Amino acid sequence: MNIRLTFLLLTVLLIFGGVVLIVTLTGRPEPRDDQDWLWKVDDNSIVHIEVTHQGDKVVYDKKPGGSHWYIVEPDRETRVFQDKWSGTPLLLSGPRVNRTLADEIDNPVNYGLDPPETAVQITERTGRVYEFHLGLVTPDGANQYARLVGSPKLFTVPQIWGMVISRLAFEPPYPRLYDMAELNVVYFEVTVGDKLTRYGANTSEGYWYRVEVDASDNDIETPIPPEDWNDRNKLLENPWVNEIVADRFDNPEDYGLEEEQVSVNVWLATNGGVNHEFFLGDTTPDGQYRYAVTAGVPELFTVPEEWATALEELATNPPVAAAESP
Repeated sequence: MNIRLTFLLLTVLLIFGGVVLIVTLTGRPEPRDDQDWLWKVDDNSIVHIEVTHQGDKVVYDKKPGGSHWYIVEPDRETRVFQDKWSGTPLLLSGPRVNRTLADEIDNPVNYGLDPPETAVQITERTGRVYEFHLGLVTPDGANQYARLVGSPKLFTVPQIWGMVISRLAFEPPYPRLYDMAELNVVYFEVTVGDKLTRYGANTSEGYWYRVEVDASDNDIETPIPPEDWNDRNKLLENPWVNEIVADRFDNPEDYGLEEEQVSVNVWLATNGGVNHEFFLGDTTPDGQYRYAVTAGVPELFTVPEEWATALEELATNPPVAAAESP
């Protein structure tokens, strides 16, 4: 081999090796003590969760061989609302620690850990149980004191994470027809048979109005006095579901849903034009509930009969608008 070529190859190899060494030394982050985990498990292996916050306790179970989670109560088990629940097992699969404040807690009372503000137990499919406690919020408001049962150490975890977990005890994700998040209802339509009634909100003036269509197909907005409206729009704020009857069904005629004789369409206060539409069917055999479906969702629900009737009356017996008052 030519000596000059050999020298050139050696030079290239040295340069390449130097680049690799620099990237290795500068690109790899230094280990940080504040990136510990309280524990680390596969979120799919979690089958049982108990959350207690200031005395309120809620239990969640995943059935053997299934993927659905349930809120377990003394007299019933209710499927969680997936839009709110989604990601919860992942949040509990590996809680990250911001800092390890002490190798041994001197006085748990000082940190709100005896008794704890929130206590959480998770159980894996193998039967292994983890329990941790959340205490007071740190002075900076960004974190929360925490401890892992069985460990003497004092940790902090992100306060926003702690709030999400604690909420599982005082705001369980019961099923709903839809989730409005933090948005408000600004317009909706109720149809019963061939009777359609529209309502809108004048957010700047703080009142609701009924929308009529004149002979020229123009919308006429007639205000409704607040005392006659009685916050009826709140009927449509994250409406509760009593039960998920079926994951999907192919016989809507058995539930009075084949012709969609009662429908409600709701628009929310967002530039994205988000709306939710749902339909009401027959009354259940016990007379307490009505069958319902949400557009685009395969499940069959039941909702309270009293609530469904109040919605129907917005079409069949609408509140008197100001221009109609005697």
